[in-house]
Amino acid sequence: MENKIIKFITTVIVLSIITLVNASEFRYSLGMYAPEPHNDKTFQHLKSLGITHILSYDCIRNKEDFAKFDRYFALAQKYNLKVVLNLRGKYIIKLPEAKRKELLEMIIAKYKDNPMLAAWYLYDEPSVKYLNTLKELYVFFKKKTPDKPVIICTARTNKWWRLVAACDIIAADNYPVKDKPYPEQRIDTITRFIQASVKAALKHDRQVISVLQSFNWKLFPHHAKKKKFDPRKTRMPVEQELRYWLFDSIIIGAEGNFFFSYWRGMEKGKNKEWFNSDFKNAAKDYLDFAKEVNFQPVSKHEFDKESKIRYGWWNKSKILVLTNSSNQTVKQSLGINLPSMVLKDKNSKNYYLTNKTLPVELAPWEVKILKINNAPKVVMRD
Repeated sequence: MENKIIKFITTVIVLSIITLVNASEFRYSLGMYAPEPHNDKTFQHLKSLGITHILSYDCIRNKEDFAKFDRYFALAQKYNLKVVLNLRGKYIIKLPEAKRKELLEMIIAKYKDNPMLAAWYLYDEPSVKYLNTLKELYVFFKKKTPDKPVIICTARTNKWWRLVAACDIIAADNYPVKDKPYPEQRIDTITRFIQASVKAALKHDRQVISVLQSFNWKLFPHHAKKKKFDPRKTRMPVEQELRYWLFDSIIIGAEGNFFFSYWRGMEKGKNKEWFNSDFKNAAKDYLDFAKEVNFQPVSKHEFDKESKIRYGWWNKSKILVLTNSSNQTVKQSLGINLPSMVLKDKNSKNYYLTNKTLPVELAPWEVKILKINNAPKVVMRD
């Protein structure tokens, strides 16, 4: 009993002084779950899509697994893909404490200095009943590798927000595209969850990455009754939906975006064209934008509840991003608390922000990127 009390007190003290480090590692990241099979063809394809980070569901259970993971890290280095190493918390949390410690120390010693290691992935959608053990594991990793973030993925389970205390980064997942056609399907459940996650994370000085959908729910027909959808009508997200998720999440405050998953989404190669078109096009816009704002976070953002338009303002780059969180076209004179200016879209159409009001029209789930118009005024002569 005395040892348990000492451990608890130590955990509380260490948790109170831990500060998040290396969070910028994931700023504007584009991660992919399940990069299987682990071979040149897969990793080359992921790189061509703009993927920056990978997360396999495979895990290390003993030292015999090191040969397999050495090849995995070597492939990642070959294609410059940073690794979020899955610890399979569901497995390790059930090990006897001594065996668990031995295994984790072995994993840490082997890979902590590997240049491709970006973070430790502690647990995928845990129950809060494991919170105390997860906190202990979090403290364990921060003592051993203070420069490596610890990630926990959470769905909207009971009291999920309490899990923020056991990690550096919360990965918030939700997969809303089911059986309704575009643009009817409501897809803002994930961005509302990201918003709630950011709010919870900020209380602990933590960060959030979003986990977005790159699979078809037909692969999980057993969920149909529970989640109330017709498995015969399910589909993949379309480019506009992907773009909405990517941009709305970073306006809200997510550090970056991951997708679940490559292996599920590919369906043994059947969906390669989807990845090479819808996914790649949306990802390119997102990654190009990251470079344009020099990987800086949003300066300010607001959400208009009436129109369901959110805006994000990048002050240094003088870029305004608008997202429509609605499956309807919205025409609105949007209140924006910024100085008057002339902005232009990608087609060089001008938008006039005057008296803190901007007239706009956005299609369902549309993202509109407006840049300050520095072109000189043309003087018309009679």
